[in-house]
Formats: sequence, C-alpha cells, structure tokens
Amino acid sequence: MLPCSTDRLLTGVWALRGVSTSVTITLPRTAALSYYFLFALFPALLFLTAPLGYLPVEGLQERLLVYARDVLPPDAAVSTA
Repeated sequence: MLPCSTDRLLTGVWALRGVSTSVTITLPRTAALSYYFLFALFPALLFLTAPLGYLPVEGLQERLLVYARDVLPPDAAVSTA
C-alpha cells in the first residue's frame, strides 16, 4: 500500500511544477483556447486558399466548383451560369 493516496501524490507533483490543479482556473483557459482556435481557423483557411488562383493547374477552378457542388447542400451550390 502506498504511504499517500494517488490524488495527493499527483497534486504534489503538479504543485512542484507550478501548475494549478484547480478546475476554476483550467476550465476557463481551455474554453478560451478552443474559442480562439475556432475563430483563427476560418481566416487561416481563407489565407491558405487565396493563392490557389496562382497555381498553374489546368481546370482547377472547375474541379473545385464541382467538388463544392457535391459537398454543399443543393440550395448553397446553385450555379448562375
């Protein structure tokens, strides 16, 4: 049998590293991190897709539009041509 419980041992190890084990501190931090990641994802995708027009691939735009038509709902993929 261990001289102290596992919870107390882990709390002591985390305390040595300077990390707080309090849920009141870590939960808002994780929520903020996921919030910032979600809102950073869309500008990153926009930034990464912007140079696609400069790639020398024949018919790239048409293939992307066909892919979007297959993936998107019917109302969103209406063609104006």
